[in-house]
Amino acid sequence: MGGKDIAERELFQLNSIFADIFNVIVFNGDQIIATDDLVDVSAKSSYLDQDSKLRELERDVVKLWRRPKLTLSILAVENQTKQDPDMALRCFAYDGLSYRQQMKDRSFGRRYPVCTLVVYYAQEPWTKRRTLREAVTFPRGLKKRMLPFFNDYKLNVVDVPRLTPNQISEFRSDFKAIATHFYNLYHEQKIPTPNDDAQHPEATALFFMNVLGGEFTDNLRDFIKRRKGKVPMNSLIQACYGEKFEQAREEGREEGIAIAKEDALREKGQMARQLSQRGFAPEAIAEITNAELAQVQLWLK
Repeated sequence: MGGKDIAERELFQLNSIFADIFNVIVFNGDQIIATDDLVDVSAKSSYLDQDSKLRELERDVVKLWRRPKLTLSILAVENQTKQDPDMALRCFAYDGLSYRQQMKDRSFGRRYPVCTLVVYYAQEPWTKRRTLREAVTFPRGLKKRMLPFFNDYKLNVVDVPRLTPNQISEFRSDFKAIATHFYNLYHEQKIPTPNDDAQHPEATALFFMNVLGGEFTDNLRDFIKRRKGKVPMNSLIQACYGEKFEQAREEGREEGIAIAKEDALREKGQMARQLSQRGFAPEAIAEITNAELAQVQLWLK
C-alpha cells in the first residue's frame, strides 16, 4: 500500500473525520451521525471468481453506523487522487459484497442500506463515468428496449476542490482545513484557513505531507509534541510546507546536485508565488522559505 493510501486511510479511520464528511455531504451539515455511533469493521471481503478461486477485495474505510441494538447503515469511504473510469463498477461490486454479507450473517434480522462516498482531490474535475449505465455497452439497437429492465448504480463523488465555501464552512473536524486547502489551490478567490487547534495533528500532518510529496518526520512529530498536541491549524500547515522545503533541499545535497545561488533564489521565488496563490501571507512565506520579508515581497511583485 502506498504512502498516500495509508495517509488517507489513517485520516478517515478517525470517527470525527468520517462522521463529519457524511454529515456535511449526505445530511447538509446536520449532525445526524455521532462519532460514538460508528464501529470499525473489516474492509476486506471475499468472493469466488469465475474459476471458483477465492479472491479478496479491500475497501479503504468501512464503518457500521449503529444505535443500541440497531444497525442503521454501513458507510464507506473510497479515496481517489486520480480519476478511474471503472470506479462505478468497483463501488457497485464493493456495495454488493456488503449486501451479500448481510444475507450470510443471520445475527441481523433486518437489512440495512450501504452508502459509499468517493472522496476525490485532483485539480481536474471528475469527468469519468459516474453510473453503471454509462460504464456498460448495450447490444446495438437494443438499448432502449433493455433500459427499463436495467438496474442502474450511481457513484457518489465528493469533489473536494469543487466544494463550495458554504459547504466547507459546515465541516467541524480537521477536514475543514483540508477542504479549505484544496479549494484555495484551485480558486483565485481564497477563503481563510480555520485556525482552531488541530484535533488530530499527527494524522492531519501525515495527510498534508503525503499531498506535498514529502515524508512525516521526527521533526514534525517533535513540533507537535513540543506544543503538547495543541497546534493551531495554520501553524501545522506552515510546518508541513517548511519541512517539505527542507527535505527537498536535503535531497538535492544527497544527490550531489550543486545549485548555484541564483538558481536557489529562483526556486525559492517560485515556491513563494505558489504559497501566495494558496493563501499564505508574506510573513508566513518568509518563515517557510527562510527568506527576508523584503525578498518575499520582491518575489510576489
